Amino acid sequence: MGSEPELRPFWGHLAGFATFPKTDACLEISGLPVRTVSAAEGEVAPLGQTSLHSTHCSTEDGRALNGTMTLTADSGDQVYLTYTGFMVEPPPLIVQQVELIIDGGTERFARASGQVLGMVYVSFMGNDEPEWPIEMALAGTIAY
Repeated sequence: MGSEPELRPFWGHLAGFATFPKTDACLEISGLPVRTVSAAEGEVAPLGQTSLHSTHCSTEDGRALNGTMTLTADSGDQVYLTYTGFMVEPPPLIVQQVELIIDGGTERFARASGQVLGMVYVSFMGNDEPEWPIEMALAGTIAY
């Protein structure tokens, strides 16, 4: 019988961009025909240098629904997360609080679990601008 996974700190900071491709896939979920897609890079413990890819459906009032996120370490190891969020500050600097659940990954993170809180800062660039700068701070725990 294997030992229980060790609970460890999970935290970091990433910066990048969000885009907003049109899709009917979010209509039934959020009522809007658009998906938020984010890409960022930064440092996340215990992964080290990390790239982020996430998608979610957004509502008119700024909630993030059906979010999925993949964090990829330079080593290629990945951590998979799901999330929801809500807006705590409207434009011009959009502040969103997200609750993330760690749900596995690859290699040493294949059976990872945990909970993470995130604060996301989105610079509103106008509806005609295809990319908006984002920053994200994460803090929580991971067991693997």
